[in-house]
Amino acid sequence: MKKTGYVHDLRYLLHETGPYHPEVPERLMAIHDGICKADLLDRLTVIPASRAAAKWILA
Repeated sequence: MKKTGYVHDLRYLLHETGPYHPEVPERLMAIHDGICKADLLDRLTVIPASRAAAKWILA
């Protein structure tokens, strides 16, 4: 039974956080590549990305 969710969307690579922030596109690509190379993607529940409601962003 799948219990671990995985949200992945190429749009995440467009998020700019600044030069010294650890959340960079290369980190996200490395995580995704590692999951795929370890043949783990089939063991995850893939959750489609969706737009956040304004009430969640402004909270």
